Amino acid sequence: MVVDKSVAIRDIMNHERSVIVGLCPRRMGKSLFLGLLADFLAAVSRTPYGERRAWYEEYAIYQEDPAFFNNNMGHYAVFKLDLKAVVVVDGCDAPFLNIICGVKNRDLRTQLTKYYSRFLGKIFEGRRHLHKGILVGVFDVRSSSMESVFNNVTTFFPHTRCTDRKPHPFQRAFGFTLQDVWAVINRYVKRLWPARKRCTDVGRFKARVFAGLLLQSDGYRIGTMRRIFCPLAVMTFVNTLDLVTTDKELAFDSFRFWCATGRLEMFRPIKTESVDDLGRYLGHLATAFDQQRELQRTSGMAARLRNAESLDDNMLARIASRSWKRYKFGHGGNTDAELARICTVDSSGLVDELLDGGRFSAATAVQLLYQMGYLTPVSKYRMGIPSKEVFDDISEFHGRLLRQVGTGSNI
Repeated sequence: MVVDKSVAIRDIMNHERSVIVGLCPRRMGKSLFLGLLADFLAAVSRTPYGERRAWYEEYAIYQEDPAFFNNNMGHYAVFKLDLKAVVVVDGCDAPFLNIICGVKNRDLRTQLTKYYSRFLGKIFEGRRHLHKGILVGVFDVRSSSMESVFNNVTTFFPHTRCTDRKPHPFQRAFGFTLQDVWAVINRYVKRLWPARKRCTDVGRFKARVFAGLLLQSDGYRIGTMRRIFCPLAVMTFVNTLDLVTTDKELAFDSFRFWCATGRLEMFRPIKTESVDDLGRYLGHLATAFDQQRELQRTSGMAARLRNAESLDDNMLARIASRSWKRYKFGHGGNTDAELARICTVDSSGLVDELLDGGRFSAATAVQLLYQMGYLTPVSKYRMGIPSKEVFDDISEFHGRLLRQVGTGSNI
């Protein structure tokens, strides 16, 4: 009688040890056998029990040992574990930033970048055991030295879905929504604020806090989500309310929660012929944000909230659904479209240009600002500044740029 693979099921189940590990060379049918084992033992299967029994009865496992067959076939709850990996990488761009900012020698920068690329390649090159890889970071680290590593990767930027129809799976994953911000303020004031028992108008206090944050931050846009706020900035500001006893003591302009975490040292010298272009871009963005903030202060939703006695869910829903208005001023219409085009084009060569170590163009500087979060999509044809803190940082950088014009020195 021919002894086939089915007999191995009996041998394994009758083995004296309760846990068995089988090691054998590649492509020897390990997965195929595990499928056979699970199908034979499982009480529940896609194939009805009668059909499975009739099929196995044709093989040696039934003919050689009917008692084992009847006692085990279809008698167990079988859990088949497929240990294909899900690999999660946080800060995938951090080694590149450290190399770019900290290594002055060009050849050494290139060599270290290749080493890191190979390291990632060993993790992600094999599709057989990789179920899913998820990497998050700030900068687009795809470059010519990593093309073979990231040849099966889809990268999502904040403007994805804003400028095309590609779904954005991360748009609900990052940042605080307006509802999240309001929930944080509500919970803090009602339960944790030291002065809550002495405050005569808690509802007005919460509305003033919320209005102040809206005035400080116009928010980000990720995919189709509007007004996404930086959790670090929101939580840090809320913690400072421990020292506030009334809404008259609220102050928003003196805090720096976010920009201190940036890496503006990446801005090496701008090409001389690009200084005017970069100055025009930064001036345009700053003017647009300043005008929009003034409108919010005088007649926008933030102004209405500052004067409101309280904030209800209906008002919050109206704020959350408000479209981002496109502000027109001066001669900046073409600059809007130009900035949007620069930020949304493929930037896979950005790391290579930075590794080169030379002076870069105004367009590269804008791409850096966008990827660092200093710019955010407002619409398909417009980029904007997301917060007053970023506005102050960009204005300071713009002023430094203007002072260097004509001197030929570094920014």
